[in-house]
Amino acid sequence: MYKEVIVSIVITLILSGCAGGTSHKYEPSAEDLVFNEDSFTPEDFHFMPAKEGLIQYYVTGKDGYCYLVDKSLLYYMYKTQYLSKFPSFDSFKNAVTTGEFTPYFFLEEGYPTTYLERFEIDKGVYKYYMENGSVALKKRYLVYDAEAHHYVYKAAYKEKQNIRMTVAYCMWECCNYWYNFADLVGVYYLKPPK
Repeated sequence: MYKEVIVSIVITLILSGCAGGTSHKYEPSAEDLVFNEDSFTPEDFHFMPAKEGLIQYYVTGKDGYCYLVDKSLLYYMYKTQYLSKFPSFDSFKNAVTTGEFTPYFFLEEGYPTTYLERFEIDKGVYKYYMENGSVALKKRYLVYDAEAHHYVYKAAYKEKQNIRMTVAYCMWECCNYWYNFADLVGVYYLKPPK
């Protein structure tokens, strides 16, 4: 009984972290809607090595959804939306990835996409992960592809975005797995760290 209460409290706290309570009635203020594409210059393409730009993070947006972003997209967001609000990219990145600052992601047509995936945390998947751990989570939702050295989603889950992305989030949180999608063959997969 005591363990169940603790697990429920931890799940509630964590879900309020990335899922932001899943309240989707956010109305952005005028200051959140500042977008200056001209502040991103050709020199910015050389700001970080390409491999470093692929580092992934899961962050909560002002709309309560969880977003998968990479470092290069965070940098673009910093340069075009938050350049005047933070003294450096590192201060912006740290504030966003630790939850100290919740950014606004433009979803309107005409704005560039600054995220890889947008989803809601699946509470059932996250509860299962908290109660059983990452090994059990892998057994339930993933299959190891020994030839490719990564995990693919079981057929029953690969088309269910919230489940798929919550599993990816959990495996990133515990073990630093990277989420990937192979366009040519339509396969979603998780790559363990080397």
